Amino acid sequence: TLAYDLKGMKIKYELPNGNKRVYKFNKLVECARKQIIPDLKKTVEQYFKDEHNARLKYPLLPCLHLGSLQKTIYIPAEFCYMEKQALPRGKKLPDDAVATMIRSTATRPEERKQKILDSLQKTNKFYANDPYAKEFGISFEQAMLKVSGRVLDPPSLEYKDKLEQRINFPGSWRPSPRHKYVDGANLDHWAVLDLCHLSDSEYVQILNGFQSVGKEVGINISTAPENLWHQRTDERRLANDFEAVVEEYRKANLTLQLIMVIFPFKGGNLYDTVKRLGDIQYHIPTQCVVKKTLFKMGQLNRQSVGNICLKINSKLGGINHVLHARSRPPVLHNPIMIMGADVSH
Repeated sequence: TLAYDLKGMKIKYELPNGNKRVYKFNKLVECARKQIIPDLKKTVEQYFKDEHNARLKYPLLPCLHLGSLQKTIYIPAEFCYMEKQALPRGKKLPDDAVATMIRSTATRPEERKQKILDSLQKTNKFYANDPYAKEFGISFEQAMLKVSGRVLDPPSLEYKDKLEQRINFPGSWRPSPRHKYVDGANLDHWAVLDLCHLSDSEYVQILNGFQSVGKEVGINISTAPENLWHQRTDERRLANDFEAVVEEYRKANLTLQLIMVIFPFKGGNLYDTVKRLGDIQYHIPTQCVVKKTLFKMGQLNRQSVGNICLKINSKLGGINHVLHARSRPPVLHNPIMIMGADVSH
């Protein structure tokens, strides 16, 4: 992840003789003690000792390959630093930075409306006295366009055994324990990739929580040791461990139904790796979870587990709920596909 975060960024370094340079980062290479400079046939550590009479403090840290890819500018990490700079074009913001940006720029609808009206007023005043605008008949409305609309009543949902769930507040509802999925799936063979290195008690809490909540909502989740693989991993080994788990199930001639990946924080590029491996390469459903979402004040958050069960059941081919019969418009009486597009999401 360090190499990913630094990619495309400008790195400044200062050599022991005081010379300073700024180059673009390419990649991380071996540590100074092992990295050979091809044309000099010596290690980076030895080079700095011979040329700059400098004894490296951290010779086991990786070196940074800077500048042209054709050149071998390998600089020890201890000489490098970064200054404040714009994010390179095309480089994705980390998830926490995106969240901070949204919080900083979000404006309430009424406040945004008032800003637009104030701007319209100023613009109109300017053009009202402009001779060229008068000549061409250019003017601006003082008010925003009004569009007629109506608020649709929220539909009722139907769960197993035709139990109805009325939605009083649009977009939000909480089913009672009586409401089970219309078609609950069976999760018999699955795996957990653990990047948090959960304690044994935390791991057992998670298994028992998913089995218990799953039973309440109608999805059968097996936690028998012979049906479940628990693999502690880290950022570097994630892809290899993912592939190893898939291979173990293949050898055992078992169908791996789901891989749950537990992150210590929002996954970022690791999330992309998991989805690429699961969705594209191996065609195995994956469920990514952040540890702090699962636990609240040291205890398993059953509401979060319930929300995750919704996703798991859908990924396994189950049906969580359907529109209640009296909420189905005539167009749904026959098989039909409804597609939506959001151009501003």
